[in-house]
Amino acid sequence: MISIIMATYNGKYYLEEQLKSIVNQTVKPEEIIIVDDCSTDNTIEIIENFKVNSNGINVHLIINEYNMGPAKTFAKGVLKSKGDLIFFCDQDDIWFENKIEEVMGVFDSNHKIKMLCTGYHLYDDSNKKIIKSSKDSKEIFKVSLNKVLKGNISPGCTVAFKGIYRNKAKLINEDIFIHDWFYSVISAIDDGLYYYCKPLIYYRIHSNNTIGKNLSLYPKHTKEKRIKSIERHIQFYEELIKLGVFSDVSNLKEVQNNLYDLIRTNHIRLKLLNSYMGYGGYFKNIYSLKNNMTIKSIIGDLIYARKKD
Repeated sequence: MISIIMATYNGKYYLEEQLKSIVNQTVKPEEIIIVDDCSTDNTIEIIENFKVNSNGINVHLIINEYNMGPAKTFAKGVLKSKGDLIFFCDQDDIWFENKIEEVMGVFDSNHKIKMLCTGYHLYDDSNKKIIKSSKDSKEIFKVSLNKVLKGNISPGCTVAFKGIYRNKAKLINEDIFIHDWFYSVISAIDDGLYYYCKPLIYYRIHSNNTIGKNLSLYPKHTKEKRIKSIERHIQFYEELIKLGVFSDVSNLKEVQNNLYDLIRTNHIRLKLLNSYMGYGGYFKNIYSLKNNMTIKSIIGDLIYARKKD
C-alpha cells in the first residue's frame, strides 16, 4: 500500500498542479493524507474539490487546530498513514508521472533500502525555467550516518520510506525542526539510507517557500538568519542525543564523538559570527571545521563575520 503525506499552508497558487501530478501517476497511491496547518486562503476548498475528483484515491484531510509548523504537521500525517511505503510530498512541486513506479522499482531491487531520496530538477517559478538538475542517472548509492549527520542530503519532497518507521514520527518535536533530515538519520542508523540519482520531481522555488528564500534568486540572507540556522542545528543534534536514537548502533562511541564534534564546531561558528572570537581563534580549529563543513560554508562564515547584519 502506498501512502502520500502532504502538509499544506496557504498553497492556493500551486496546490492543484501538484495534486494533478499525483492523480496522473502510472502507479496510483492508495491514500493521500493532507494535513493543513491553518491556511487562511482557499487551500481547504481546493482540497475538498480534489477529494471529489481523485480518481478513486482515498484522500484524508486533517486540519490542525493551531499552527504546528511543517515538521510536526508531516509527523501527524505519517502517524495517520497505513502504507507499507510512505512518500513525503510538498504542496508546490510537480511529480514526474512515473515517480511512484520508479521508486517502488528501486525498493524492490534492493531490500536493504529503508529510505530513498531521489534527484530533482530545481524549477524557478519566476521565469518558468529549470535552473539546476541532479545527474540524470540510475545510479543508486548508500549514504552513511556520518555524512547525513553533517547535513541533509536531499529535500524532503524527494523522500520515500518504509512503513516500519511510521511510529518514529512520535519523536518529532519542536527541536526536530526538519522532519526529513530526522528520518534520514533514523534510516542511516540502520544502514538503510540510499540515494537514487535520477530526477523524479520538479522542485519548484518561489519567494514564499523555504528554498526560494535561501537562494540568491530571492536574496534574504542575513547574518542573523545564519546565526539562527546554526543555533537550530545545535538544537537538532542535542535533541537526537536526548531522544536516544543512537542507542542501538554498534559504534555508539564513535557516533557520539562525531555528534559532539559537530556541536563544538557549530559553537565555534557562533562565536565568530557573534564577534566573541576573531579569525585567529576560528582558524585554530581549522581541522574540525574542515572535517565538518564545506569550504563554501567556511568562506561564508568569514564573509558574514565582517557584516554588521
